[in-house]
Amino acid sequence: MALSKTQITLVCLVLVAAPAAWQWKADGEQMRERSRLEWALSELRREAELMQQSTKLALASLGKTEEQAAKIEARLGQLRQLGEGKRPAKEYRWDENSTLVRVPKKVLEGVSLESVAGKMGELTEAMKEALQLTESEAQAVQSEINRFLTDYYSAQGRAIKEVEPNEQDLLGAAREELRVFEVAGLGEKLPVMRENLFAALEASLGTDRFQLFRKGLRDWMPVDDAPQGLNTQRAVFDFDHRVRFYQPKPGEISIGWGIGTSNGEMMRSMIQIDEIPEIYRPRLQDWIEQVKQNSAPSNL
Repeated sequence: MALSKTQITLVCLVLVAAPAAWQWKADGEQMRERSRLEWALSELRREAELMQQSTKLALASLGKTEEQAAKIEARLGQLRQLGEGKRPAKEYRWDENSTLVRVPKKVLEGVSLESVAGKMGELTEAMKEALQLTESEAQAVQSEINRFLTDYYSAQGRAIKEVEPNEQDLLGAAREELRVFEVAGLGEKLPVMRENLFAALEASLGTDRFQLFRKGLRDWMPVDDAPQGLNTQRAVFDFDHRVRFYQPKPGEISIGWGIGTSNGEMMRSMIQIDEIPEIYRPRLQDWIEQVKQNSAPSNL
């Protein structure tokens, strides 16, 4: 069947309009999708801005909170110190049945206590009690004293020689009743030994107790480089000197002993045989045996 011109014209119009309609529809969908995406992006940006503002506020609040906490903690510390300072001290009462009495530490600084006794440097009970030394502390301190003496006599043994007595040595004794030894000072060796001893003692006792212990050594050894005099308690000497031993008389249970210096100072006392330093014992063995015989129960 043939189409009329009118029909042919309509068909042509349809064929031309169909692609345009399809394109219009596609363009419309793209515009709607673009609008949706732009709206979604705008919302996300707004939410991000809100979150950023909230974060800034939270950080600022956190900073203020930490600052307030630090101030409160500092104030609590001050209040604790004030509270401790005002805490009443426990009342102390004298106890007639107690062997101990509580005194301030400062009092001990004015009390004269010997730290060690004898030529062998044995710790005194008085110093043990004053410093409240435990058994292990006392053993440690005694060990350091013994080590110091071993080093001291070892060095001194190399600087000793037996000599003939002179008139100043005799003091009324016959020459055969006297044995004399010249001992050279140790020079710079002794300060080093002393420094090592004091460092070890301070490590064991702590600063406060060490200072009290050091003070109690003054008569037994030179505690510094100041000139030291002679006394019967001294066992350690930092200068040249002469050591004298006197033959024991029948019945005597100790040996006469003395020290003389080049400037004429001297002293004399008695020494127990177990306190005679090892460096002298080989040269005094016969006199030591004589004292042992005098000390035998049958001879007392």
